[in-house]
Amino acid sequence: MKIAKVISECNECEFCVIADNRRESKSSFAICMFPNAPHFLIAESQTGDISQHTLTIPDNCPLEDYKETPK
Repeated sequence: MKIAKVISECNECEFCVIADNRRESKSSFAICMFPNAPHFLIAESQTGDISQHTLTIPDNCPLEDYKETPK
């Protein structure tokens, strides 16, 4: 098995899904949709597109932590 990439924020993750609230024109949400794990809200914005913000990786992220090996 190989590692494809290392991410430093949720915006870079393939499991981060951005959703817009159609009832309120300006609100949007970032949701973690990691397979075989409970989905959860990462962040929300009431003032515009959440994908324009830096989404810090939360402590409960289901991805394995990357630990750099000494050279």
